[in-house]
Amino acid sequence: MRDVKYLLHRILLLLSTLFWGGTFVVVKQAVAAADPILFIGTRFLLAAIMLGLIFPRKLRRNLREALRPGFILGLLLTAGFITQTLGLQLTTATASGFITGLSIILVTVFEILMTRKSPGAPALAGVICGTVGLLLLSFRGGRLTFAAGDLLTLACAFAFAFHIALTGRFAPKCEPITLSTVQFAVVAVICLTYSLLSGHQSLEPLLNVWPAVVFTGIFASGLAFLFQTIAQRHVNTIQTAIILAAEPLFAALFARILLNEQAGWVLIVGGLLIVCGMILSALPQDFLRPHIHNS
Repeated sequence: MRDVKYLLHRILLLLSTLFWGGTFVVVKQAVAAADPILFIGTRFLLAAIMLGLIFPRKLRRNLREALRPGFILGLLLTAGFITQTLGLQLTTATASGFITGLSIILVTVFEILMTRKSPGAPALAGVICGTVGLLLLSFRGGRLTFAAGDLLTLACAFAFAFHIALTGRFAPKCEPITLSTVQFAVVAVICLTYSLLSGHQSLEPLLNVWPAVVFTGIFASGLAFLFQTIAQRHVNTIQTAIILAAEPLFAALFARILLNEQAGWVLIVGGLLIVCGMILSALPQDFLRPHIHNS
């Protein structure tokens, strides 16, 4: 029975990663037809409603303590998804997936800066790998060029990194499902209010991409975050990071199959360096040190 639970929790985490990897292709196609901000708002409204319907008692019981941290995290989530979605209009789904993955490496950098502790060898190697990978992704036509879409996605990575770092501080004090629902509601309110006030409230283009709204709202937001919350109660940080590192690889795979995006060797090598950096950044400081066993 223990082995079944062991496997189930990792499958749930892998499913979350699969859903998130698939969103890059789905969102890129959807925002080509619908307003990006309206799409984001509708997606997260659907996610918030879904969790609210599934866990009404839990939300009522824990709402007050989750309001302030949920609002702060919701602002960061809004910034992350807006910059990521706008960036997807100007760069490939493959590059967007890899650059977004830098958020895990940036969390390590933030921790180093906040705690002022010297990084361990794995963390330092991870930061170097991620930086070199980003530079390779930006190497076009024989020169280093940061496209607008890449810069927007890099801003997304910073927003998600801040979100991950603050979630680590808030989550132990709040019920996770309630915290997630408040965040989703904040994103929905901000994006839908902006769309209404700016005149982008036409629903017809959005109705044309309703499968993308359903997939990203129910699967990539509601269920994926729920699966992650359940799994991370039983899966340690290192194993979680290794599984999450598959997200940009899934993004690249779906982009190749569904959008026929061509990935040259520079993009492949740069992406793999970022994935290696994601994994290395999550390893403990003494991971590479030789362990002496006393007999």
